[in-house]
Amino acid sequence: MDKVVTSQSVRGGSRDRVRGIDGLRAICLILVLQAHWGPSATFEKIAEWGRAGLLVFFVISGFLITRILIDLSARRQVLGVSALLINFYSRRFFRIQPIYYIALAFIICMGLNDAVREDVIYHILFLQNFSNVFLREDLGVYGPAYPWWSLAVEGQFYVFWAPVDFSPTERLEGGFGWGDSACDRLARFRLVRRSRAG
Repeated sequence: MDKVVTSQSVRGGSRDRVRGIDGLRAICLILVLQAHWGPSATFEKIAEWGRAGLLVFFVISGFLITRILIDLSARRQVLGVSALLINFYSRRFFRIQPIYYIALAFIICMGLNDAVREDVIYHILFLQNFSNVFLREDLGVYGPAYPWWSLAVEGQFYVFWAPVDFSPTERLEGGFGWGDSACDRLARFRLVRRSRAG
């Protein structure tokens, strides 16, 4: 009998929120916004903090996504890798892409930026970070869509990191197998640390 995959069965148990992450994300967001739109004469010395805020934001996102994947990885044997990946990607898609594509259509239809219209395929496929590097000399040419390269980087992280975490395992006796997923290793590491601490 086929297993019915529901969002509840895939989502898994609720994890406690990590205290301070929301506050740290807010600080990072303020730093990034200040770097883009703050008065440069006043904040010139701290303008580089925006870059640091972005890097910390990426690290936080990677941490949170890896936690989600660790939880999902525990259900791999029951639900199957393909069902977990489909659920993971659909949840990521509906979290970001609908509003992103609406904003992209608005910029193109209103004629707010010709470079975005010319490179639209890169924006549709979430590859605008590559078009920034290979096609354009001035990264600010995308105007209001310039900061979206960070969404592309995050989307690419989802595409490549989840399959690595759900790769089939072939355990070697007494240790990690060549096929152990990254989430398996992290989950076992956490269990070992908890057992030693307790």
